[in-house]
Amino acid sequence: MSSDDASRYLERQRQMASSVVTASSTHRRALREGEWACIDAKCAYINADRVSVCERCGKAKPRSKNRVGREIGKDAAEKSKGLFAAEDWACTKCGNVNWARRTACNICNAPKLGDLEVRTGYGGGYMDRQNVEYIEREDDEEFDEFGRKKKRRKLDYKMEEFPMKN
Repeated sequence: MSSDDASRYLERQRQMASSVVTASSTHRRALREGEWACIDAKCAYINADRVSVCERCGKAKPRSKNRVGREIGKDAAEKSKGLFAAEDWACTKCGNVNWARRTACNICNAPKLGDLEVRTGYGGGYMDRQNVEYIEREDDEEFDEFGRKKKRRKLDYKMEEFPMKN
């Protein structure tokens, strides 16, 4: 075993020791880039990103790309000068920073661990239409084929078609 392997082994052992969650302690260290925490509350083991199941309990890795909440991290917590902790999470729907103990956003009520719904634009919004093709019709032109300005047609309704009721 090389010294490089030994140092990685010791670092991994320290990570395992720091990620153990007891009944009295619900705080764990902040996730670093490329890590994910087990979704089982009893386990809460911090796994490497390349692993698809928890190394401790075997539960599947959660789909993290569509998560509503994300931890703010150590850097943002330090910038807030004590207002937020590293375990607090920011809602990706409204941007509010929530305490770690909250399971839903206190502004928009989005769940911390809920999946984001796909917005297709069919009544759900967020459909960005940048290259809209418009079908040109003959009536859309402002001038006719002889260069004269077209007059807007008014609909002629005949009284026979719409008789008044007495």
